[in-house]
Amino acid sequence: MRLLIVDDHPLLRVGLARLFAIEFDATVIEAADAAEGLRRFREVSPEVTILDLNLPGEGGLSLLQTMRADLCNARIVVLSMRNDAWSAEAALRLGAIGYLSKSAPPDMILEAVRAALRGERFLEPAIAEALEAAGRRPGDDPFRSLSVPELDLLRRLLDGQRPDEIARGLGITDKTFANRKSMLRAKLGAETDLDLVKSARAAGFLGE
Repeated sequence: MRLLIVDDHPLLRVGLARLFAIEFDATVIEAADAAEGLRRFREVSPEVTILDLNLPGEGGLSLLQTMRADLCNARIVVLSMRNDAWSAEAALRLGAIGYLSKSAPPDMILEAVRAALRGERFLEPAIAEALEAAGRRPGDDPFRSLSVPELDLLRRLLDGQRPDEIARGLGITDKTFANRKSMLRAKLGAETDLDLVKSARAAGFLGE
C-alpha cells in the first residue's frame, strides 16, 4: 500500500510514517508543502493521503481540491490542528473522506485510515458533534459561501499572521492581499479587520 503524508512538521511526518509502516506494511511517501505534495501525489497515486490544512504556499484546502480534480476517487484524510465545524465542513465539501484533529490518539488515526481504505467516511467524534451543532444554526450563513482562497485567507488572519506573512504564504503581492481582504470584509459585512476576526470566531472558526 502507498500512503502519502503532506504536513510541514517533520516530527509528525516521521511519527506517522513509522506508525503506518508498522501497522499497514505501507510504503510511506512524505511531503512538506503543497507543491511537493501535489507532485508526489501525481507520481505515486497513493491509496490514502493524510493532509494538513495549514501548509506553506498553497493552502491545504486548495491542494485537496486539486487532488480530487486530478483523481476523483482519491481518499484523503485531513489531519489538522483545527477542530472547528467550518474547517471540517469545507474539507468534506471538497471531497475529504475523513477529518481528525492532531490531538486525536494514534489508534483513532489508524481507524480513519482503515475506514478510508474501505471507502468509508470517518470523523473524529468531537468534530462530528461540532458539525451537527453547526447544522442546527438557523438562517443563511455567509461563511458557507466562502471560496477556498477566501477560507485560506481567513484562516491565516485568525492565526494572527502579519500581512506580509500572509501575502508571502499565498504567493501574492501586498496590494493584492489588501484587495482580497477588503473584498472578504465586504462579503461578510465586517467594517474592520477586528470585526472580521470577531465574527469569524463567533461563527465557529477557531484559531490554532
